Amino acid sequence: IFSCMKDKEELSLFIYSPIGTVTIISAGTQKTPKDGDFLSIGDSVRTGPLSSADILLGNIGIVRIYENSLVHIKSLVDPDTGDTKIDMDQGKLYSTLEKLKRGSFQVKTPTSVASIRGTSFRISAAQNESRLDVLDGKVQINPVQNNTIIEDVKDLVAANQTVSIDRATVIDAIQKKRSLKVTSLKPDDIKKIREEIRTL
Repeated sequence: IFSCMKDKEELSLFIYSPIGTVTIISAGTQKTPKDGDFLSIGDSVRTGPLSSADILLGNIGIVRIYENSLVHIKSLVDPDTGDTKIDMDQGKLYSTLEKLKRGSFQVKTPTSVASIRGTSFRISAAQNESRLDVLDGKVQINPVQNNTIIEDVKDLVAANQTVSIDRATVIDAIQKKRSLKVTSLKPDDIKKIREEIRTL
C-alpha cells in the first residue's frame, strides 16, 4: 500500500473530526483545523484539555490524538526507507494501521520509539516516561536517549502486552544491554482501552 507511489492520496495526512481546542502549527503560523485539512512534513498538531483530533493516513489507517498532546510530522514515506515518522513530545495517541508493504510507521517519544508495520496500539508520553499498549499485532520498541534511538536495544511487544520506559530504564538498558520489561495487559486495562477507542 505504502509502495504504491503513483497514488498520492494514499501518502497524504488529513485532519478529521477535531474536537475542542486543536491547533495546527505550520511554518511558524497557527490555525484551528477543520475536517479535511492537509498535514505536511514539519507540521505539528496540539490538543488542549478535553480535546482530540484524528489524522487519516490516506486509506491505510488512522491516528487519534488525545487531549493535552503535541505531535510533530517528521517524515512521510521516506524515499529511501518508506518510513513515516511522528514525534510526540507529550500526550497520548492511538493508532490502527493496515499491514504496510514497505517501511514502517514510527512514533518517537522522549524515552522510546515504537515501530510497526500494521497493528493497533496506544502510546503515551511525558518528558521522562512513555508507555506502549498493544492490542493487535506486534510493535518493536527501542529506547531513546538524548533524542537518539538506541538501535541495539529493542524488544517486541505483542498483542495484549504493555511496556513502560522511563529515563532510568533507558540508562539501565543501554549500560547492561538489558531487555525492556514487557508485561501482559490486565483484562481491565484491555477493556478500558477498547472502550476508549471504540468510536474509531
